[in-house]
Amino acid sequence: MTDFTHLIDFVYGTFPVVPYEVKEKAKECVRQFNADGTPLDYLMQTPLEEISQGDIFSEIKFQYFNEDGILGVFSANAIIVNTSCDIDNKDTVSFAPLFNLRDEAINKDAIQRNEVISYMYIPDNKLENEYANFGYTTTYEKSFILKMIEEKKINRIASLSQIGYYFFVVKYATFMLRREDPETLVKRNAMN
Repeated sequence: MTDFTHLIDFVYGTFPVVPYEVKEKAKECVRQFNADGTPLDYLMQTPLEEISQGDIFSEIKFQYFNEDGILGVFSANAIIVNTSCDIDNKDTVSFAPLFNLRDEAINKDAIQRNEVISYMYIPDNKLENEYANFGYTTTYEKSFILKMIEEKKINRIASLSQIGYYFFVVKYATFMLRREDPETLVKRNAMN
């Protein structure tokens, strides 16, 4: 079971404009989610009818450039980062890969407590050894993804439940919109 109080403290430290009272109320709300000891369901039993933000897919290809500028490719399970509205109204879909907790020289405990800004761990049996890495994203034409699903070349593994969705939104917003580091803020102010 994930203790969301770690995540709330982490977000509070990342967004210091959040009042202390709000932080403490958020912790109390989270405690109520599993007050009876029942584990939280972050994923739905079956995927939503339409592809949506936070859907988990099997074996999406990702591209990156290595330190020598050479294009590399790898395949990984992936999570959609676009909003569902954008998926419906735009021609592209962006994914972040899921990496294996056992394959990396990483702090597994910090990742599982969701204390690493660019990583998201979803505590669910389907994904127990994987975490999303928001630092690597790849974008595809939506029509290509739909064709790959239809041809069963990729599969939708899961859709996020309501609590899983809110959890994703908090983690992704923290990754994309956290406060600037103090040194950069000083430099920005000096330019005025």
